[in-house]
Amino acid sequence: MQNLKINIKNRLVQALRNKFENYKPETSSMPF
Repeated sequence: MQNLKINIKNRLVQALRNKFENYKPETSSMPF
């Protein structure tokens, strides 16, 4: 079951990464 948790976490991280790559704000107001 640990492998399943890692797999889900990796998919969530990848989705967030894709979202922030597609969304490029003009100002760098994001702290990360």
